[in-house]
Amino acid sequence: MYNMKMSLNSLLKRLNLLENKDLYRTAEKKWRDLGLPQRTRESLEKIAPTAFFCINDEPFVLFFDAPGKEKEKLIQRQIWNFNRAPLAFVIDDTTITVFNALKLNKDNKSCLQILDELDINDSSGEIDKYSLWNLLSGKYWENNKNKFKNNTRVDWYLLKNIEETILLLEEKKLPGKIAKKIIGFLIFARYLVDRGVKLDEEFIVNRDVDAARQSLSVIIQKPQRLVDFYNYLKNAFNGDLFELAEADLLGIDSNHCKTLHLLFQGGDLLKSQKSLFNIYDFSIIPVELISNIYERFIGKDKQVKHKAFYTPPFLVDYTLEKTVNKHLNESGSSRCRVLDPACGSGIFLVEAFRQIVAKGKKQKNGNLTARELERLLIDNIYGIDKDEDAIDIAVFSLYITLLDYKEPKDIANYKFPYLKYRKDKPAAGNGLNFFQVDFLDWRNPIFDFIKDKQFDFIIGNPPWGSIKSKENKDFIEKCKKENIIISDFQVAQSFMLRVRDFTGKGKTGIALIVTSKILYNANAVHFRNYFLKNFEINEVFNFSPVGRLVFTSSICPGAVIFYQTGRSPKNEIKHISLLPNLYFRLFRSLVIEKSNIKIIDQDILREFDWLWKPLLYGNSLDYHFLKRLILSHKKFNTFLRDNDLQFGAGLKRANKNKSRENIADLMFLPPESVSSFINNYDLKRVRDKYPDLLFEDVGIVETYKAPHLIIKQGIGKDRPILTFLDFPCAFSNVVYGIAGKNGQKKLLKAIGALLSSDLTAYFLFMNSVEWGVDRGKVLKREFDNIPLVDLNEIYVDKLDENFVKITQKFEQLNREQRHLWEGEAHANSSLPPKENLDSETGNLAGEELAEINRIVNELYALSEMEKDLIDYAINISIPLFKNKPAPLRSPDSGQLEKYARVFVDYFRDWYKGPDEYFKVEIYRASYFTGMNFKIVAEVPEAPIEEPPIPAEISRVIELLGKSVSLEKITKDIFIQKDIKGFEADSFYVIKPNEYKSWHPATARIDLLEFVDAILKKDAQST
Repeated sequence: MYNMKMSLNSLLKRLNLLENKDLYRTAEKKWRDLGLPQRTRESLEKIAPTAFFCINDEPFVLFFDAPGKEKEKLIQRQIWNFNRAPLAFVIDDTTITVFNALKLNKDNKSCLQILDELDINDSSGEIDKYSLWNLLSGKYWENNKNKFKNNTRVDWYLLKNIEETILLLEEKKLPGKIAKKIIGFLIFARYLVDRGVKLDEEFIVNRDVDAARQSLSVIIQKPQRLVDFYNYLKNAFNGDLFELAEADLLGIDSNHCKTLHLLFQGGDLLKSQKSLFNIYDFSIIPVELISNIYERFIGKDKQVKHKAFYTPPFLVDYTLEKTVNKHLNESGSSRCRVLDPACGSGIFLVEAFRQIVAKGKKQKNGNLTARELERLLIDNIYGIDKDEDAIDIAVFSLYITLLDYKEPKDIANYKFPYLKYRKDKPAAGNGLNFFQVDFLDWRNPIFDFIKDKQFDFIIGNPPWGSIKSKENKDFIEKCKKENIIISDFQVAQSFMLRVRDFTGKGKTGIALIVTSKILYNANAVHFRNYFLKNFEINEVFNFSPVGRLVFTSSICPGAVIFYQTGRSPKNEIKHISLLPNLYFRLFRSLVIEKSNIKIIDQDILREFDWLWKPLLYGNSLDYHFLKRLILSHKKFNTFLRDNDLQFGAGLKRANKNKSRENIADLMFLPPESVSSFINNYDLKRVRDKYPDLLFEDVGIVETYKAPHLIIKQGIGKDRPILTFLDFPCAFSNVVYGIAGKNGQKKLLKAIGALLSSDLTAYFLFMNSVEWGVDRGKVLKREFDNIPLVDLNEIYVDKLDENFVKITQKFEQLNREQRHLWEGEAHANSSLPPKENLDSETGNLAGEELAEINRIVNELYALSEMEKDLIDYAINISIPLFKNKPAPLRSPDSGQLEKYARVFVDYFRDWYKGPDEYFKVEIYRASYFTGMNFKIVAEVPEAPIEEPPIPAEISRVIELLGKSVSLEKITKDIFIQKDIKGFEADSFYVIKPNEYKSWHPATARIDLLEFVDAILKKDAQST
């Protein structure tokens, strides 16, 4: 007879989950102690999996044991609505079915996509791909990443359906503002229906959820009925819920109702797939998703105008963990007054409120009355935003969160508190928690209501970018009178200063997500200097390298800055760099490596302003190397001036009458045509390219003269794109020119060779505002700062010779293959397409570039350690920024040996007999590698060896690596620490199998740590 319990247990055993502490069975009570949000607990109870496995305390894999075919169909819909766990296993008599829990079946929109159907007694090993190791290591996700795309999830469909409905309603002459509010109101009504809230029988038949949904569908089809239902809910719940004027409601006609009915009943919308509202279950859909319609509500145009972008939840969690959560954990009170000065959809405030409620419930043994719950909200949560839609969504989000803590039977008679301030309302119907006003409008008397609130924290994600609004200009002028310079109308800088007016006696903690360019931009030097002098920075959490992954709608390099007013005499800043990693790409979990956490004196950053960028990608060794380069050599612009060379950018187009006849007959080199080491182009004259000859800036005309070196602002694969031209031509302002006299051709090509070197790429990457932060480009002033040696005739000849060789190779390739690039014949060629030529520079000119690097290394007297630092930037940091997989791949034996060689070379002089010799043993397991550094009594046959790894050692390495190396910060963020330790005659390190962890530059940092520990140990023993 079929044994349900045994079949599930045997599956869990195969997956290495049977005894795992993160596996929970819903029949047991311990899963309720997980600390899951109320809605998540309710959803799990409704879905009722037999068991579930958690990653980061979040349900990740669901297991259902013999649910039966009919129930299975319902379960599939519920799982998809749950929108959290990507995998679901359903077991029946003979089969294990594995579902993609985030994707509906293409042919049947009420069923999930099937990933596998396996025999219950399968012995082929197919089930092993879902094992604990494969899930946690990322191997399974890497192999199946195309099956788990965002545009298959419930949130994508929901938001897309809403977006298209708004467009349709606007086409039917219903103003977007009214359309958004009526849709928001109907979603709220549907939420009440799906949660089983008993509403007035005059409108809703409360027999069951299906009957209630049908009632709502009937209401939506009739304009007057819809208006009556709106007025009923508005009066029933009170508060600031989707306020529509009577005239707005009267503007809704039968055509509008028909479109709304299509949305909620599952009809066809525009050209996309059908609306799926008929299978959404708002009692299961996460509450944050209901709130996150903000992005669709404000629309892309307004988003760009206000520089407002949705804040990813992991950044919210991290910010709160360091502020509100820490305060509540250390405080004996649930009081924590929080202000978000640009609240948007209210995600910070909703999550802060949840933490405050959790503390309040703990103090009250899990019980809070409706009045106590409201007081926690009214007394602690405050928001400001210039956009009315944003305020409405934030208030709506908090209302839904309030209901999250109530049983359905208690919701029907509940009245929301007023939260929005409105001048036209009497005090009894007015709130003092949310204010529609520009935060920078510092003269506005509305701020009198909140300026003395003594906030514990000011947190949020203010707008980014250059905004020349009246309010920002006025605030910048105010700052200017105080000798504070805000650069380029950067609104984030304005917010960073404006918050000080709400910090009371300076005890308020501030945490703002701002563009990280504030830390690097040369124009912001005065702002940084003032800020570092007058504010105390506690931490910088810099996520610039993953900005394009974090903010999917835009490239947004950013950082969370934790600070407060005032300064301590000696303050240390914790700087954390968040670099791309396998976990983030696959399931949005973030792993911060210990090596990317640096502590630095705040005054050192005031002294060495250029240090911000090395803090992002480098370490203390990079600091000393860069400092040597900067202090020991003259700057590039000084070198050019000493040699009478001209350097500048080209033409900038204009819309007005600024005709430039003096350059009309020059040839024009378009930026898209500039390729490395190519010097024959098909060009047009400036007047033929731009007949109107309208240019705002004519550029540096001297650089248009031949001979000249042409440098593209945009970076190639890992270095500047440049070429030498011996004919005059103009170019645009995203191209730079260095021009000299006829007798300086060799010097110009030698400069070109030097600028093509790994050292130059390293320096620019470590000092550029854009490259490695936003886009791959380098500004002129960053070239100006390159440290340059004086080039004598011998070195000029050597560099020129190799530059010419590379140019000849590319020219020959260009001539021979141009016909292939222009036709389909290239499909059978092994050569790169023309558009990829610049990214292939290193591959096509490897020997010549290697020789240039050798010459440059000699010129600058680089040590082996400095060469390793350069190599790390070229082969690890730059590819990581470009989201390339190479740095995350498993290292080969040669790469591991280079890491070990750093230790061997160092300790060779420590342990050179008798009876003491140094040896390294390398043990590679599936996901982690261990190195054991041993002191042995006899001379080893080889100082580095990779012996066969015994099964028990492999198992220990894997277990240690997975269980010890990760320290949880939030549910989505971990710190990964290398496992290092000492034995009687050895020391060891265990790290993930990723090349970046085993690079020689990393070995040098690890070596410093081990040597420091050994010396301390020796000092203690003596």
